[in-house]
Amino acid sequence: PYRSQEANWGPETLSIIDAAEALINQVA
Repeated sequence: PYRSQEANWGPETLSIIDAAEALINQVA
């Protein structure tokens, strides 16, 4: 879902997103 926005974001932001997605996957 974030792929279309990644191009405008830096690696630090992507790392935060990856961490958030991991947490969401654990809860789901």
